Amino acid sequence: MHTPRRAFTLVELLVVISIIGLLSTIAIVSMSGSRDKARIASAISFERSLHDSLGSSLVAQYDFEEGSGSSAGDFSGNGNTGTLVGSPYWSTDTPYAGSKYSLGFGGGNYVDTARGLGLGSTNFTISAWIKTTSAAGQMYFAATNSSDWFRFGVSVGNVAFLLGNGSFTESDCGTRPVNDGKWHHLAGSFSRTDLTVTCYIDGQQSGKVALGGSYVIGSTSIVRFGSTYCCSTFVGQLDNIRFYTQDTKGVSYTVPLNESGVAAVADRPRPVLIKYE
Repeated sequence: MHTPRRAFTLVELLVVISIIGLLSTIAIVSMSGSRDKARIASAISFERSLHDSLGSSLVAQYDFEEGSGSSAGDFSGNGNTGTLVGSPYWSTDTPYAGSKYSLGFGGGNYVDTARGLGLGSTNFTISAWIKTTSAAGQMYFAATNSSDWFRFGVSVGNVAFLLGNGSFTESDCGTRPVNDGKWHHLAGSFSRTDLTVTCYIDGQQSGKVALGGSYVIGSTSIVRFGSTYCCSTFVGQLDNIRFYTQDTKGVSYTVPLNESGVAAVADRPRPVLIKYE
């Protein structure tokens, strides 16, 4: 004898819908976590490739591994020790496990370094890990202080720079926001040969801007990071700041696989070699 199927009650339907919603949320959170791990892995690979390619031109490296005190050591071996001003704070919140400490800023504090760092007449690249939620405009975290200057940071969440020599060029360098409260690796590279600035976020080129005119840093310019000489106070954390007297042309790196065996960029099925011209 055929027994008719019992219809679901409203309560049972609501329970099923709730379970489906919960499982969907878990799946989305898991996917988001995997993508963040892959993004960080890609950024670490790019940071290492930068150092492998440009390391001979490294003039200053601030890893903030001291964890306390009023000085930031220069791990390049060039003796460009930084002096903490206004009490930036040491933090154990870092972009990856191999880093013990980062340096936090807010309220106008900063670090003063050596004059010029040899960037006045060369190509150069600045790289750093940054974590912020600020949407302030012109929030530069690395800059010089004379009439011939550079500034590099974020503006309304986007990577931004300023280069000046009497007159100046100030521009966003891409439209991908980085003020999401997560760690991101940023790099800005200036080429005197073709007068361009190229910017990178987590190993991916985010923008390239052509400049007009020449650019020279005065020999007395003090390089400062954290809250700089102009504009909005930097609010956030920095780690592993590096200055090179070389641009990124010819730098290549391999996008690593994430935990599921998928390349960390664009879900490609195998490691991908990227070379920047």
